[in-house]
Amino acid sequence: MSEISVQAPNSLLIIGDPSGDLPESISGLVSVAPSCIVVGTLMCQDGPTHVRLLQGVRKDKSLPPTLAWEGVLELPGGVIAVTNVHLETYLEERVETSKVQVHVYVNHGNEPDQIAILLMTGAS
Repeated sequence: MSEISVQAPNSLLIIGDPSGDLPESISGLVSVAPSCIVVGTLMCQDGPTHVRLLQGVRKDKSLPPTLAWEGVLELPGGVIAVTNVHLETYLEERVETSKVQVHVYVNHGNEPDQIAILLMTGAS
């Protein structure tokens, strides 16, 4: 498990392949492209957002309560990163396959200050 507390510029995190294309438009809490997602955070001026990146676990009571997104990300480089809009890396993990099932849990529907990213093994 990797974790960090950040005040992300523009209150956005980019999760996925560091060289992947961003979603064409960003709206709502989560916006999706094949190799990355963009997730909103607590407004950066209001304080930090705690972010956790976990591999191969299932939902448990330590995770934020709301599943904000579930899907498969294409990671041809074998790496998933959590970056800000300036592409500064906050967290990074190697993955064993080029496609990974990802679940993103949050504690608030608009401005979460807790985000957990679960990398599920065995995605096809």
